[in-house]
Amino acid sequence: MISTAFDTAVGSIPIPLRVLTAVVRRDVVGVLYHCISDELVIHAAGIMPVKTVRQFESDLDSLQRHFNLVSYNEVVAHRQGGKRLPPRAVLLTVDDGFSNAYTVVRPILKRRGVPAIFFVITETLDNRMMADTHRKALCNYRMAVGRRGIEDIMSLFNQQVPESPRDLEGFREWFNMTTGQGRCLDILCAILETDVEAYLSDHRPYMTRDEVRTMSAEGFTMGAHSKTHRELWLLGEGEELDLEISESCGDVCRLTGKSAAPFSFPYQSNRIRRSVLGEVRACHPHVGLMFDTHGFRKDSEFFVGRQCFDNPVGAGPGGSNLCLAMRHAYLAQVFWSLRGRGKIS
Repeated sequence: MISTAFDTAVGSIPIPLRVLTAVVRRDVVGVLYHCISDELVIHAAGIMPVKTVRQFESDLDSLQRHFNLVSYNEVVAHRQGGKRLPPRAVLLTVDDGFSNAYTVVRPILKRRGVPAIFFVITETLDNRMMADTHRKALCNYRMAVGRRGIEDIMSLFNQQVPESPRDLEGFREWFNMTTGQGRCLDILCAILETDVEAYLSDHRPYMTRDEVRTMSAEGFTMGAHSKTHRELWLLGEGEELDLEISESCGDVCRLTGKSAAPFSFPYQSNRIRRSVLGEVRACHPHVGLMFDTHGFRKDSEFFVGRQCFDNPVGAGPGGSNLCLAMRHAYLAQVFWSLRGRGKIS
């Protein structure tokens, strides 16, 4: 994570994008979104920022003006066969497989002729289950609008999870963590009277298998975002990790009829050795290129680095903050390189 001081300083460095892309050379960089909507998305509340349709369209205007948007197949042909990519190549990706990826993002990209990868959490397809991250968002929403105060919620939680923090600050810090919360979220959902199954049935937050098939037939690349959206670095480097990657890619291949599917890591992959991931790909040829969220730092030849552009801060009601965010991402790579940490191994 880049320090706040560095992040603030970046905005005042007047280095044009064309200079940064020439200094920090990458064959392709990825841009990442999760959710685009003009409406409140409860299953993203307090977990991820959400750009409006106008802001997303403005971002696309900037991308098409300053960069060359390429498809996943073009990147594969480049990485495996040496086919050249255009300068300043960018690959657009959308994670989590929310239903508004189909209803909102897909028609915009079709109209503009923009290629993209849509990564889906395969166990959530047809709204069969909800990932813990999105259950946490439901809890966030209930705590914000419910009649029960946070102190009361914390007290009830402490009674059922004696090892949990007893002070308000500690409880909030625990809640904001991403790791190992499945059982605790079950308890919190019960305290908050949050019916996840009813939400899945009534709101249908995720895409369906038929929608995945449709988007693949339309020319979009469909990829896997794991089976369950767990923190994969907590699984160790054995069979469980292998299954989350290989089986989710296999699920996507069976839906699309493709021989391979790309894979994007939930949260991050930085704690997993690249040699282990290389073995997973060698054992399962249907696992395609891998995608992470560590910006534009160098990685193994089968990885594509991405920067997340969900945050609308600085974009205005219908504007774009993409060029500024791109400058941040490129300057961050300069920062890491100067510290001798410009590559992930």
